[in-house]
Amino acid sequence: NQAVGHMDAIRADVIYQAGEDEKSINNWNKSIQYHVIGAPVTGIPLAGDTLQRLVDLGTTEYMNNLNTEVDKETRRNLAGNFSAGHDQIEKMIEVAVKDKVPKEQWPLMDKDPGHFESNLQNEGRVRYNLGLTGGAGYMGKVTG
Repeated sequence: NQAVGHMDAIRADVIYQAGEDEKSINNWNKSIQYHVIGAPVTGIPLAGDTLQRLVDLGTTEYMNNLNTEVDKETRRNLAGNFSAGHDQIEKMIEVAVKDKVPKEQWPLMDKDPGHFESNLQNEGRVRYNLGLTGGAGYMGKVTG
């Protein structure tokens, strides 16, 4: 369980870094647009400076909107990563229990889920979450 958590922590770091890379591209494109669009208007007498500022405001707003969308998508991807991890752990525990318990007793997991869900699955989630924080810590990230 902790190993899966470690792997998901690494995957989360990759997802986060991909979002940061995309925002970096947006920031670079904003800078290029500012210079390409704004440079020709700067030399216009009396209005050039004002037009240059409008270009800056427009490209900045455009970049901020793009980066907001990147942040939303990154959060969705991270949430999906951790949800999938929890589902994986629960399936692993179920398979392990079914491997050890006679088939005729499998329905007991649904009839009396107390031990299975309250103990085994919760412990699996705890171990998974420890793996997440440990994995992040091993990568030099602040955990908590």
